[in-house]
Amino acid sequence: MPCLSREMFFSVIFALIFVAAQCLADDSIRVSRPRGVALKHASLYDRTKNFTCFDGGKDLTYSMVNDDYCDCDDGSDEPGTSACNNGRFHCDNLGHKGQDIPSSWVNDGLCDCCDGSDEYATAAGCVNNCLELGRQAREEEAKQRELLTRGLQLQQQMASEGKQHRLDCKSKLEELRGSVEDARKARDALEAVKKQALD
Repeated sequence: MPCLSREMFFSVIFALIFVAAQCLADDSIRVSRPRGVALKHASLYDRTKNFTCFDGGKDLTYSMVNDDYCDCDDGSDEPGTSACNNGRFHCDNLGHKGQDIPSSWVNDGLCDCCDGSDEYATAAGCVNNCLELGRQAREEEAKQRELLTRGLQLQQQMASEGKQHRLDCKSKLEELRGSVEDARKARDALEAVKKQALD
């Protein structure tokens, strides 16, 4: 068996650690909450306690969450099924932006989430294109930031040029006022000479 170089050894170790961290992160996101629940709402769905509808109307056993029967008037007990027409399903869309969709869209045969998580029980064949959509969104955001930066630079340049133009105009105006005053003095002097000559 050939020996690995030191750099190669550390590269392999780093890659293994990275992959393991990704797997653990993915598992912790998926396991810690019911399907269709955003990570920020995971604490509201504690497997060790009864579930209380968000509107406070009912207290249910946890087994009634995502059981495909709408028990809560607000639909909060069925985030991962289409049982409630007023519920919300959260798409994690890892690599892109998470989004909430009506839970009535879950398992309807249409891929509404870029990760396909809304069609887990259908043959819709959703493709997870979140990474590509995320890349495109980040590129577009970078273009918008660049455009904004260029616009700000142009605004500053135009403001500076405008300020300089105003100073130039003010200087020219002072120069012209001085010329007018000199012309008046010259006219007055000529009129005085003319008056003396006529007298």
